[in-house]
Amino acid sequence: MRSGILFFLTKLTVLALVVVLAGCGGSEGGGSDQNQSSTQKPDNSEGGQAAKPMEKPAEKFTPEMVKAAMEAALKQLPDSFTKEELAELRTKMMEPVELQELADELNENIVDGKIDDRGMKVDAITVEALTKAIVVLLPKAKREGDKKRNEVISGYRVGKLAKGLIGYSSDNEFRFPDSNKWCDAIADYRNPRGEGDVDELFSPQHPDTAKLKNGAPKDKRVIHYAMNKAMSGKFDTDSEVVLVFECDLGWNGAGGLEDALKYMDKFKLEKIAVSTADTSAQSATKEELKKLKWVPEE
Repeated sequence: MRSGILFFLTKLTVLALVVVLAGCGGSEGGGSDQNQSSTQKPDNSEGGQAAKPMEKPAEKFTPEMVKAAMEAALKQLPDSFTKEELAELRTKMMEPVELQELADELNENIVDGKIDDRGMKVDAITVEALTKAIVVLLPKAKREGDKKRNEVISGYRVGKLAKGLIGYSSDNEFRFPDSNKWCDAIADYRNPRGEGDVDELFSPQHPDTAKLKNGAPKDKRVIHYAMNKAMSGKFDTDSEVVLVFECDLGWNGAGGLEDALKYMDKFKLEKIAVSTADTSAQSATKEELKKLKWVPEE
């Protein structure tokens, strides 16, 4: 049986992920255009407003209570989301079916008029108490959503580079380029119609990417992906072997499993993007990387 609270936390993460993934087609780093409406002012701000009457605890949460808590929490988190993300969250979270499901899951975990499980603490069955809990949880869900979004973007980029290598091999007797010049060799194949963006060479997981997007160095070409050195000059005959992987080895850099693991340790990454020679991209953990095929069959 699933844990209701685990489901509730996962639901918040999924909703946040939907919102951040919706922005993949635009600015990847999000915007600084925050919602500057009057909703940023807390309800208890000074100015002569009458104090709210004490809310009487209920026996169970209703969809209406969940909706009110969600709205109140979003008003308290204007700096955590862009204006567009806030609008998307409100749309996704306020659907009647979603609200009923969330209310049911919360109610399954009420013990003695409270909820305390898996990081979810609600001190009373009130809108105010649930609001406080969501204010704590939603930024965590947003961070998880951002992480998943970066994995998706990096997977797309590593797959595109693999396709560039496949394109090169198709025109060169089905051999891949020498690994010490692979970036230069696939330039025209990576961007066959000239629509390429230099940002696509940067990993959203790399700490230097934000700085590079504001202006890459003119005297140094940068890429956060590497070719599997074992595939240098090889025939394109083994579709299961790793071809390109996320790693900071420099322009025309090539390496292998050990380089990938060192990269993950250096930047404390849980997963990195990898593409095999069939251009299938995935986000892999260290243990998953070790199970992949890194040396082609002779």
